[in-house]
Amino acid sequence: MTDKVLDLDFGTTIQLRYFSLARYALAEAFLVLGLRPGDKVLLPEYVCRDLLASLHQLSLTPVWYEIDEKLSPSQPPTSWPEAKVVLAIDYFGFEQDLNPFFSYSKRTGAVVIEDNAHGFLSKSSAGHFLGTRATFGLFSFRKTLLIGHGAALAVNTQHTKL
Repeated sequence: MTDKVLDLDFGTTIQLRYFSLARYALAEAFLVLGLRPGDKVLLPEYVCRDLLASLHQLSLTPVWYEIDEKLSPSQPPTSWPEAKVVLAIDYFGFEQDLNPFFSYSKRTGAVVIEDNAHGFLSKSSAGHFLGTRATFGLFSFRKTLLIGHGAALAVNTQHTKL
């Protein structure tokens, strides 16, 4: 028997940076990536205004990809507009297929950020924690647990040398 209340193993390639809110963690990811005012960030057409606040804070330009009724991209990534970053959202803690995003990244050089702000502790069908499968991932613990400083940016050193 273990005395740990919660034993999360994100693996040795995941470094967590803690923030009060996920929108601040997202802004930090943009800063770490060296994005400058006017740089484009590719987003799904269904996002919350808090996420957009991160872009507005840094004067970044949102561009959009269409989604279907299952909240997945409705068009192939070859038709998505060019951007320096592409955001994949695990809506409500349900796994988003990241293959189209990685395909887009390979073609354009865009960095993939996995937004799992609404699904802390959710796992993919392969058993990986959502929010840890891309270069950066977002968590919002406070939406699952009643805590004050409840967000984190996961930096996957397997995908980046940051």
